[in-house]
Amino acid sequence: MRFARFIVILVLAGMVALAPTTAGQAQALTTVRVALLPLQSWAPIFIAIEEGHFARYGLRVEFVTFATGGEAIPTLVDGKLDVGAGNLSAAFFNALAAGVPVRVTADKGRSGVGDRTNAIMVRRDLIDSGQIKSVADFRGRRVAIDGVGGSQQYVLTVALRQAGLKSADINLQRMPQPAIAAGLESRAIDIGVLAEPRVTFVVERGVAVPFRYYSDILPILQIGVIQYGTNFLQKNRALGVRWMAAYLLGLRQYQQGKTARNVQIIAKQTGLDERTLRQSFWFPIAADGRADALSLMRMQDWMYEEGLINVRVPAQQFIDHSFLQEAEGLIAGGGPR
Repeated sequence: MRFARFIVILVLAGMVALAPTTAGQAQALTTVRVALLPLQSWAPIFIAIEEGHFARYGLRVEFVTFATGGEAIPTLVDGKLDVGAGNLSAAFFNALAAGVPVRVTADKGRSGVGDRTNAIMVRRDLIDSGQIKSVADFRGRRVAIDGVGGSQQYVLTVALRQAGLKSADINLQRMPQPAIAAGLESRAIDIGVLAEPRVTFVVERGVAVPFRYYSDILPILQIGVIQYGTNFLQKNRALGVRWMAAYLLGLRQYQQGKTARNVQIIAKQTGLDERTLRQSFWFPIAADGRADALSLMRMQDWMYEEGLINVRVPAQQFIDHSFLQEAEGLIAGGGPR
């Protein structure tokens, strides 16, 4: 199945791109372990790899694959992962409440007005037959999200509330993004929440249609974030600043959009064809890398209301943009070469 191959290709492509050219270079570079989900929003990291920004700051990225951002939190907490990258979940806030040093340090993808990168997808046959005409028709349907307590469940819950439904009114299932796309095609599920490039892929195959985009439901949603844990927050802050500097340089190039070079890099790193990448929507990411605090606070409120977390914490206790600030200074000063 193409989706299964996609993940394998993505990991292998990333490791090939990271291979040092000489033994001397391998000894000089410090390995940083970064969480990976097979989504287009990892593009700034891919760009920073291919353009040599991580190597310039003495770093080598090693990807560790997870199905959801929440699954990466325990590994980030115990120091086996250096950088968490993905959506903010209840697991993050529960770790924070337990006194574990974890922080949001940068934006990695958001939804705003007109954004088309994330959507609640409904099988085309259910639309064509008129069985589903509104969100109210989701009642009793098999609906899949990629994880509990994350942005997908949050958006879905808000959409259900707007239609007068509750989570208990649907048959909620959890599965990885590739399985959601495959489940829509096999008709094992009726509705699934997907992100690019899978939104474009299932649309092109005639499997499903975007029924509600995130931007139709919420004016802004901070979806993906960069997270630091014990290793960078307590043990080696300087390394965290250097990693952020490379990420920020990749992000600046990402802001140029679908240039030939950016498309080429993402195609190489993901195994997707360039045509699909040009046709798909790309995740908006703040040019300065700052995460949207208000959006994250609102999602935290929802988690509290749903009983997914026991306490609420102020934004300044879980968002730390100081690494970005220091990275900007490092870049401005020329940085290590």
